[in-house]
Amino acid sequence: NMSIVFFTVSLICIWKFWSENYGNKDAKATHSLILAIQILRADPRIVVLGLCIASFEASLFLFIMNWTPVLERTRSSTDQNPLPLGFIFAGYMVVAMIGSFVFYFLSKWIRVQSYMIEALLLTAVGMTIPIIFPNSLIAVLIGFILFEFCGGIYTPSITVFKNAYIPNEIAMLCMIILRGLKIPEEQAYVNETEILLEKSSSPLSEMEQPLNRSSSSTSLTLEHSTKSKEDN
Repeated sequence: NMSIVFFTVSLICIWKFWSENYGNKDAKATHSLILAIQILRADPRIVVLGLCIASFEASLFLFIMNWTPVLERTRSSTDQNPLPLGFIFAGYMVVAMIGSFVFYFLSKWIRVQSYMIEALLLTAVGMTIPIIFPNSLIAVLIGFILFEFCGGIYTPSITVFKNAYIPNEIAMLCMIILRGLKIPEEQAYVNETEILLEKSSSPLSEMEQPLNRSSSSTSLTLEHSTKSKEDN
């Protein structure tokens, strides 16, 4: 119920103090699209930035979908008390906010390019801890909290990268183009077919090989016996 109060306060602040950014009303959509494509082709760093964003958001999506069942599996079968998922989620948000504050202090002394590698490595460590200790509730929570903390550092840091590499007037259009990129379905189908047609090392294929050999040897034996009878 307290969330209603905070949402109402946020609504009033946005309504009173935020001004709408209408952009350049005279700009043509075709011109902006051509300009965005030219910039993407001229600067491969923007494409790399898009790949980094897609990779992190994919891991974030997987985390959002799986953190609750992963925590539920850490409980013993005799423990019937439900987990305080609301408090745990609130803790995630607090830790993410602390990560944003840490970014504020780090950005004053260190270049964003320097500490982002360490932050992403810590994110990978946070996701590895639940794999190593899947039955420990404390260890899994520590891993998830570390992931959220690094996510709080990541969000403003990636915004700095966007502002540095992508022109502000076509930033949204560039991101839309990057999100729309995908492998053609025909090419994906061909690659999948080639993979399926490759020789498999599964136990089933290994069982089929001796069966084929035995059937061929049996047919050869029958042919040999038939010929010997005809000669006699």
